[in-house]
Amino acid sequence: SRCSEAMASIERRAALTGLARAGFSDLSRSSDALDELGSLTGIERADLVVAAQRAADPDGAVQACVRIGRRDPDALRHALTEASDVVWSLLGASSGYADFFLRHPDELAHLVSAGRMLPSARAMREALLEAVDADADGFAAASDESAWVALRVRYRRIVALIAAYDLAADDATEVLPEVAAALADAAGAALDASLCAARARAATAMFPREEVAATRLSVIGMGKTGARELNYVSDVDVIFVAGVAEGADVTEGRAVDIATRLATLTMRGISDVEVEPPLWEVDPNLRPEGKQGALVRTLDSHLSYYGRWAKSWEFQALLKARPLAGDLELGEQYCAAVQPLVWTSSARENFVDSVQR
Repeated sequence: SRCSEAMASIERRAALTGLARAGFSDLSRSSDALDELGSLTGIERADLVVAAQRAADPDGAVQACVRIGRRDPDALRHALTEASDVVWSLLGASSGYADFFLRHPDELAHLVSAGRMLPSARAMREALLEAVDADADGFAAASDESAWVALRVRYRRIVALIAAYDLAADDATEVLPEVAAALADAAGAALDASLCAARARAATAMFPREEVAATRLSVIGMGKTGARELNYVSDVDVIFVAGVAEGADVTEGRAVDIATRLATLTMRGISDVEVEPPLWEVDPNLRPEGKQGALVRTLDSHLSYYGRWAKSWEFQALLKARPLAGDLELGEQYCAAVQPLVWTSSARENFVDSVQR
């Protein structure tokens, strides 16, 4: 009996030493988790150890797999069989994705083809509009929280594809520009889909549908989003511009009121607490007068402000302005109108001093 115990102790120490060499640090806990993971998936422990070396944090990745496997062993088994490198890389890099796949283990199936290429801006926009079942007029099918929950789940699926590509790269710095651009495009697509849900909500309980349809709202990307330099944890800086569709029987003031409600709902759809956690903060504080200013203005109102009261840093911020979501034609008009002001602002008195400040 003592001999058997001694042999078992030697074998366990050898197994723990092997885990340490494989990059694990929480050896006892991870060893137990690997045993359980093998039982859940039917995958040999030795194969799991080799695969887990792909993870930046193999301890965290194994614990995440166990949690997911307890909920849906079949989904995990399929993912670890068909997309092993992607699963281990992603779960070893992001505790947020560990939580996401625990909530939605069926989403693991979408990792099977991940890592080979980045999704295009068009594909991301189409996927997120599909998630809210948007119609040709830009209204989501549902007017309740379910539309925003579906949007958030689909957005996280898309960013998982981006992250898989990022993590698979031999040189992370080499792919940084295209990854950052893809993240910015994904943010724009999410705002577009959230605006569709906002229209449906506004037309259900607040304004006549025809007035909502006649209200133009453009979302201008600023900062990292506008420059397509976004990272995974950035806020998304925006400015809202409103207008009225040509020939519509809606006053400009009424359109601004509707657009303000749409902008508020759009931001809440991204940032408010729901069953599916928020995506990121939508920050509209680069708008004229900042937090004290109107959330939404018409193009003429924007131009009036920039022509009379804007400070030098506001013109510098406009260097990165880009139509991001909503009415892109109105967004192009906004950018075309403000860009000349960016450069003529250099003729202002004390311009250099203000830039330095």
